Amino acid sequence: MTTDTTSAVREHWDRAAKTYDGLRGHGLFTDRERAAWCGLLDRVLPSGTKRVLDIGTGTGFLALLLAEMGYAVTGVDNAPGMLDTASHAARDAGHDIRFVLGRAVLTEADGVGDLAALHGETFDAVVSRHVLWTMPQPEVALRAWRGATAPGGAVIAIDGTWWGGSTRGRAGAVVGRALRHALGGPREHGTAVYSRNGAETFPLMAVRSPQPAHNAFLRSGLHDVRSEYLDGIDTVERREMSFADRLASPWRRYLVEGTA
Repeated sequence: MTTDTTSAVREHWDRAAKTYDGLRGHGLFTDRERAAWCGLLDRVLPSGTKRVLDIGTGTGFLALLLAEMGYAVTGVDNAPGMLDTASHAARDAGHDIRFVLGRAVLTEADGVGDLAALHGETFDAVVSRHVLWTMPQPEVALRAWRGATAPGGAVIAIDGTWWGGSTRGRAGAVVGRALRHALGGPREHGTAVYSRNGAETFPLMAVRSPQPAHNAFLRSGLHDVRSEYLDGIDTVERREMSFADRLASPWRRYLVEGTA
């Protein structure tokens, strides 16, 4: 990925920071959604987990839930605007979360240098949400995440088939987004920096199943890799959505996890 693309990605998420959580499927809107996400985290985090690293923390969605559940959380992100939003949210909620500025978008050229801000720390678990698809070399990023995980700890990625559904589903999403905006709802965050570079640069951008991410976990050297669709989470969130929002969100979320 070129330096120009890297800068454009960072600027994109900086611009999105203040409005990101206003979109259904991005932010947290109901107690039912909160319970579903906390239930998922409780189920997949290994017994004995205490310290968790949230890669690409963004507005702090996972970090805030994890802190609420009693974990010691560090969130890392390369967009200062996102970290500022997350820090304010944590402060308002009374959570002591450490946020670190550092790039999670790793390539062979970067190595693990972009996690140097963590000073060689290791964590019982490394988690991410809606991040792995943005990696130009997913297995390289996962190797770095594995390196930040204590032996026997878990690396967990939550992602989705964002652009990989059926032609009908993709067409419906375009209509749904336009309808939502026409009705006064928030506009979808532009992703031109990703769509312009396409799957050649971001190989997990348009997947149709968890399998490509599952394969990247295996190639990164993680063990006991497994994957699952998170249809339960999607169902809970869509239950609260308007017709336009449901039409605009045809994707399926999935989770992949492995052991360091």
